[in-house]
Amino acid sequence: MSIEIPVRLTNAAAFAALRRFLEESSYSEAFLLEHFGAVSLHELLFASGARQQAFAERYRGDSLVLFLARLLFGGIAASHEELQRHLPDEIQTALRETGLLDAQQRCPVLLHPAFGLFVASDRKEYSGGDFVMSGSEGLCRLFLRYIGTSPCGTFLDMGTGAGIAAMLASRYAREVWAVDIGERAVHYAQWNCALNGVENVTVLQGDLFEPVSGRQFDR
Repeated sequence: MSIEIPVRLTNAAAFAALRRFLEESSYSEAFLLEHFGAVSLHELLFASGARQQAFAERYRGDSLVLFLARLLFGGIAASHEELQRHLPDEIQTALRETGLLDAQQRCPVLLHPAFGLFVASDRKEYSGGDFVMSGSEGLCRLFLRYIGTSPCGTFLDMGTGAGIAAMLASRYAREVWAVDIGERAVHYAQWNCALNGVENVTVLQGDLFEPVSGRQFDR
């Protein structure tokens, strides 16, 4: 039986329109760090106490990019008036079709900008055992620093999660395979590739090397 996953794979046109809109809005990692005064997205996501309260105050404002930060990063529900003021009808439709806007006008997943990509993953409130990390966590960032960026033919991302390493590798590898044992992670990785227009990544579900048995990889 298929598990419940908030984001949905839909037509390429909806993903392309959404990607262009987000890029043109300046919703970026650099904006979030500068505006909130955070040293990392990890700090912004997992702050507590007074630091968390200080970040919450910085979500206030009427610009488009702050609205997107509230909705997509902060998980704060949007009012009907905010949606109408900030988002063209085409983008509202794309958000609903892709699962980024639910019936409560809230983004049920974390959609964060990183490395010039937009990456969807589970919010920290999700309590399922198949939790999909965002790639903004300190451990994930450490991993991404050491995977290498020199050109290669074939690349394997084992335990891909949200697929961020595979998407980064797609910039310098001819072909990328991304494997995860979890159905939820595989769905997120496929969805993220669609949103970012990444076409040279193959996402497979299975245990360790089983889905790519018989293949060899340069990295």
